[in-house]
Amino acid sequence: MDKQDGQNKIYVIGDSHVNFFSGQETMNFVPLEFGISQNHDLLTSFKTFYLGAVLAYSLNRDNSQNRVKEKVEYLVSHNLLPKGAYVLCCFGEIDLRFHVFNQAKLQNVPYQKVVDDILKNYAAFLQKMIARGYKMICWGPVASQKDKWMGNKDFPAMGTELERNQATKYFNRQLEKICADLGATFVSIFDDLVDENGKTKEKYFMDPCHLSQRAMVLVKDKFAFFAPDISVCKPHAWQSFVFHKYKRPMVKVMCLFVPLHKWRKKIREYFKYL
Repeated sequence: MDKQDGQNKIYVIGDSHVNFFSGQETMNFVPLEFGISQNHDLLTSFKTFYLGAVLAYSLNRDNSQNRVKEKVEYLVSHNLLPKGAYVLCCFGEIDLRFHVFNQAKLQNVPYQKVVDDILKNYAAFLQKMIARGYKMICWGPVASQKDKWMGNKDFPAMGTELERNQATKYFNRQLEKICADLGATFVSIFDDLVDENGKTKEKYFMDPCHLSQRAMVLVKDKFAFFAPDISVCKPHAWQSFVFHKYKRPMVKVMCLFVPLHKWRKKIREYFKYL
């Protein structure tokens, strides 16, 4: 990957919220290597890398459960994050949705103390990446899932919707200060995702946790420093566009011609992740 290509894209790393910057309305992660996945990116300004259900707290910690530090090192050492490139970090939503209030309860401390501890690790990670020559951008965690969406095993949560949004607001405010001190860029639309009562506006979400492409209208001006318009979807090839547009009907048609045994299930599972 040459240097010019590195300067023409923003490389997005983090948890499943990197999906928003792929331009996809659904999750279409494809395994790459070392526990890292990619997406079929439709926004030409971004290249997304999904590192798993990783925590901001673990960014500067060795051998964490999801090995986020080692995964970033892998991307760097294999030049998947070209030297001098813009790197956009999507971390913190999982911490805020569950771990902040869980740890606040376990340690009997205010949530602000837990957030500050998380951000110490985040800041140390940013400092190291900046020292390597990367132009770091931090994406502020989005508003938290609504109370009526609670109970979904895929998105466990602690605290109320309002409490989590208050913690997210504090996290973003402190992260913005860290970015200013380190010379990184902070980007957030959190204030646009909550109403006057601090509750989450569900119209901008595609599921209980992740932003829909409907929210892109709130974002595109935030990246004017990099490109005049980041919201125009341009598939890499017409084949890719046709495939993703008609993926589901294609799978159904194919299954009509497959005997009723395990191969049908395998085909469905295969296309699920494309």
